[in-house]
Amino acid sequence: YTALSYTWGPPLPSAAILVDGHKFQVRLNLYTFLLASAQTMDETKLRLYWIDQLCIDQNDNNERATQVSIMDRIYSGASRTIIWLGTDDGIGRILGENVSDRVLELTFAHWTEEPADRLWLRSGKEVAWWRWLCTNSYWSRVWIVQEVLLSRNASIQLGVRLFSWATFRCAFYDLALTDASFHAQPHFDLLSWLCMESGGTIQWRGGARLESAIAMTKMQQCQDVRDTIYALLSLVRNGQRIRADYSISVKTLYKKVVQRVCSGN
Repeated sequence: YTALSYTWGPPLPSAAILVDGHKFQVRLNLYTFLLASAQTMDETKLRLYWIDQLCIDQNDNNERATQVSIMDRIYSGASRTIIWLGTDDGIGRILGENVSDRVLELTFAHWTEEPADRLWLRSGKEVAWWRWLCTNSYWSRVWIVQEVLLSRNASIQLGVRLFSWATFRCAFYDLALTDASFHAQPHFDLLSWLCMESGGTIQWRGGARLESAIAMTKMQQCQDVRDTIYALLSLVRNGQRIRADYSISVKTLYKKVVQRVCSGN
């Protein structure tokens, strides 16, 4: 199956889809992804997705907590993870239809085979396109951290275009090395961390210290404040993990976090 990593977006506007013959309301960003995927779908083959908005009963706190506790299995077990960044209807169109196609043709070989002063993002348009990609609201979501780090085969989808996480990492490193102003981008620190850790330099599956994971994601956003902790549990070492429980208050949860961090030290 393919796991989807995306932002929910605002509850309205929404759109109706059919699930087992019944109408089901989904948020617009997910609906847009489903439409884009349908355009590239082979009608002769079944495509199986795991999507939290559809696979978890969001009105059942017990089910939510149970699913949160196995997120590591869900994303590490997926044959592929799609990172959905929305449609290419912003600066991608402004810069010209062929810009993103040109950028996506570039490979890691272009980056490694040339001198350091001739890296592979040549034109201003290519640089602007990648900078725009790195400011996407997707990167502000706390849940995406474990989804990216735990995935064994991640691809980024923008509209109907699809490219590998390795290509994205390559472009990010290029921008970081050649454009000092890029370091001031709002998501630069998080992206640096994701690009480094997803490259396999550190084993994060169940190996992070709770306080380290919290510190690295302190600027990330979520709808439920408790998810600032629960969204990290799959990255945290077993001795510091906290059982997800949506029946407790934020205050109670934070007390548990402090106790677990102190006992871990």
